[in-house]
Amino acid sequence: MPKEEEKKEEKTAKPARVVAKPARKAIIEKRKRRAAMPTKRRPKKMRTSTVKGIIAEIQSESVEIQKGVADMHVGVRAIELSINEQMKKNNEAIATFNAGVGALYENTLVQIKENKDAVAVISSGVQALQSSINDQIKENIEYVKNFYG
Repeated sequence: MPKEEEKKEEKTAKPARVVAKPARKAIIEKRKRRAAMPTKRRPKKMRTSTVKGIIAEIQSESVEIQKGVADMHVGVRAIELSINEQMKKNNEAIATFNAGVGALYENTLVQIKENKDAVAVISSGVQALQSSINDQIKENIEYVKNFYG
């Protein structure tokens, strides 16, 4: 008999087939508005192993190069202004120098004319002195002849 009891137990132990019931309709409420979740910020420096990272690196280098070029333009403009100011000063100095050279040249011509006039006066004075000395020599020779006989 123990075998029969076991068979009964086995029969009862077997699960009965459950028939599925249709799901109940859920009551849908209005959605509640919640505050937006903050988005995660991307790191400013991307990994250079990715295409986006390489593009970002190239763009940042491009920005740095543009800043450098802008700084160079400022420097070049300052140099141009400095050169223009120096050119103006040099032109003024050249004009002053030329005016001074012109005045010096005119003064030199005036001095040459004065010197020529002075040479003419001196020459006439030398001739007068020479003729006076010659006259004195003749007079002395004549006096000596008269004195010694």
